[in-house]
Amino acid sequence: MNYQVWVFETAMKLSILLSLFIYASSATNYTVGGELGWDLDSDIQTWSSSRNFSVGDTLVFVYTPVHNVLEVDEVGYNACASDDPISVADDGNTTVTLDSFGTRYSFVELMVIAALD
Repeated sequence: MNYQVWVFETAMKLSILLSLFIYASSATNYTVGGELGWDLDSDIQTWSSSRNFSVGDTLVFVYTPVHNVLEVDEVGYNACASDDPISVADDGNTTVTLDSFGTRYSFVELMVIAALD
């Protein structure tokens, strides 16, 4: 292999690795809702409108175990419908990585626990 070709290929590979490193290190972790966390009283609309999210960022939902996090499509979100969610989490500390461009829809649902007499 020609030395100049080797140098060029090596420089390109290093450039790609450096770009990936910079991209990975620039990701931000966001606690959804700020200090209040993911709660029925949180003003998530205001909280989210003041942030610029990027692919690679992480959303951390912190909530009490009587709530959950549902990810739904736009139709489900607009109808506040939880009957066909994309995903459901109820562990009180859910992490979602933004792995693609676009809008993601989530909402909180109060889980009703029946008590027997």
